[in-house]
Amino acid sequence: MIQDKETVHWQYVKLLDCFEIIDELEDGAEIYSRHIVCPQGTTTDEMIKRYFPEELVLNVLCKKIKNLTYDY
Repeated sequence: MIQDKETVHWQYVKLLDCFEIIDELEDGAEIYSRHIVCPQGTTTDEMIKRYFPEELVLNVLCKKIKNLTYDY
């Protein structure tokens, strides 16, 4: 008999990685995934800053590129 019950809430937040699958997937194939446990109240930005700091650098670079002006 299970005494300790816990409700788990799953939430899709953001796509951070994307890889092309070259081989055909077979039953039991292992794929990349990551489960991150954060304290309740942790914001998306806080989680990304802690576990994916390179994502923040990439976002800053993309914003700078979008804001470039060109003189023709």
